Amino acid sequence: GGTVSYTTPGIVMQSGISLIGAGKGTFLKASGSGFNIINASSVSSILISQLAIEHSVAGLFDRAISFDSVSYSKIDKVWITLSSYGFFITASSNNTISNNFIQFSAYPIAVSGSYNIIRNNEILNNTIFGIVLNSGTYNIISGNNLNKDTLTFGDGIQIGNSSYNII
Repeated sequence: GGTVSYTTPGIVMQSGISLIGAGKGTFLKASGSGFNIINASSVSSILISQLAIEHSVAGLFDRAISFDSVSYSKIDKVWITLSSYGFFITASSNNTISNNFIQFSAYPIAVSGSYNIIRNNEILNNTIFGIVLNSGTYNIISGNNLNKDTLTFGDGIQIGNSSYNII
């Protein structure tokens, strides 16, 4: 356990690497806004698990975890608070986002890509959308708990330019 504060560029993940904490006691905190705490780009087979992540000031483009062109990876049992985007997953495929807790974010989970699984996440006290799926095919979204009552503007799940998904 313990708290580690980060500034840009945050943690940069490489293929085949696991970042595993000791649960909510392993706390990653951004000491500013305008950057991602964990970044992965054009990599595969990574695991991020058992961490708590928070931005001290939520800026417009802050992301707790950002995947760009990532495949065959897993985000499991991560607690996120106060981030514009909890998980920002773009052009990525064959990933699993499961058993996470996200609160006080504008966009807790935003995904584009194919064959991703988003399941068993607790998405509470957020402001715009719970899950956004855009430009996605053959994704599965199931068993998530979205508290619609606290959404200020949007819906629990927003789907755009997507087909062949299971919700």
